[in-house]
Amino acid sequence: MVTALALFSGGLDSVLACRVLMAQNIKVIAVKFITPFFWG
Repeated sequence: MVTALALFSGGLDSVLACRVLMAQNIKVIAVKFITPFFWG
């Protein structure tokens, strides 16, 4: 099985990008960086 690494922001575009990959039978590992310099 192919695996993809996705930078995940939590917005609609990241969700849709991950879902498109998953629909193609690609395992997705989502990475979200949390930093104290930005709020949200």
